[in-house]
Amino acid sequence: MISLSKKERILATAVAIFREKGKKTTISEIGKQAGVTDSIIYHYFKNKEDLLFYAAGEQVRALTTLLTNHLEGHTLPLDRFREFLWLQLHYHDKNPNYTNLTIFECRSKERFFHHESFQYFKDWTAIMKGILKDGMETGVFRNDLSIPVVRDAVFGLLDMESIHSLAAGETAEANSDIHDIMALFLPMLCQRAEHAEDESNKALRIQSAAESIFAQKGYDNTTTLDISRKAGVAEGTLYEYFKNKEDLLFSTLGNRLETHSGIFREISTRQSPLVKLKQMIQHHFFMYLSQPEFMKVFIFDGIFNKRFFRSAAKKSYTAYVTALYPVLDQGKKEGCIRPEINNRIFKNLFIGVASHMTLRWYFRRDDTRIDKFSEINEAVTLLMRAVSLGDD
Repeated sequence: MISLSKKERILATAVAIFREKGKKTTISEIGKQAGVTDSIIYHYFKNKEDLLFYAAGEQVRALTTLLTNHLEGHTLPLDRFREFLWLQLHYHDKNPNYTNLTIFECRSKERFFHHESFQYFKDWTAIMKGILKDGMETGVFRNDLSIPVVRDAVFGLLDMESIHSLAAGETAEANSDIHDIMALFLPMLCQRAEHAEDESNKALRIQSAAESIFAQKGYDNTTTLDISRKAGVAEGTLYEYFKNKEDLLFSTLGNRLETHSGIFREISTRQSPLVKLKQMIQHHFFMYLSQPEFMKVFIFDGIFNKRFFRSAAKKSYTAYVTALYPVLDQGKKEGCIRPEINNRIFKNLFIGVASHMTLRWYFRRDDTRIDKFSEINEAVTLLMRAVSLGDD
């Protein structure tokens, strides 16, 4: 046990220093910070390159765990595909040294591809292969796709997005390209829609444009002309689908909430009440990371807007937030959730803490000291502790 803990300490220290300094790192630096001699390091690792490769593998293993947890609340293949891409780009954006370590320092060396730690990269890509296979088997994706070729397209693009964002400075954040990335992959993966279907999706395109403009300029400062230009339609076309700007706002929010309610229903059909509840809470918090524009509009122009609660979107909102109730009731019945819990109060606590965290992140969005992943985990832990019966 002592030897194992010492090896883990060396590896954790190596990860931190290699991410910061790359190949300039020395064994002595790692040993000093890990509190061991150089000879102890060489007892576990052949040389500096061997330790470097293991450090990169450890980083990918940690990211794989994060991705697996993130995808638990997403069951639809296309949804999982998008979330996979987004999380990879987001992680690269927030951890630029990750790209430096895993690509520039390791994958630039042929020896790395034959190293034991490269298995972690294979495990990572296997998740995407599974998503593609599931999409083909369920008819969501074309049945004539070559999974190896699509896999190369996915990871090739992800690499180039991260490399060009980090090294070439093409964009401040690679994850801001997710919509344009999906616009390329959707025709590759799915059957081409007929023109009539394109027409029926025009309303969704308008809603997507509205959400983006509302988030950027605010509802009051947005005009229907702004939205129509963003959506690529004539201004008059908006009124073929929506009564006015307010109707468009609430329709957009209602449509998003119905989508997330569907995800909640998928979650609620599986596993124990505590696991279901945790996944539902995690999904809501991760919406800020994956759909920040929606969350901003949802708070400022939705739940902080009295008219929202008199609109048609209220029904969708109520269905979304009260989806927690049957899960809480089931947990009380099975004895894993405290019977005295007031479902309505817990719902308000859940939505309240998520809203305030989102606002703090938004107003301090340039503060690199905020670790959103850690704060989400802490908030989820607190909420689960509030309702759980026992040590769960």
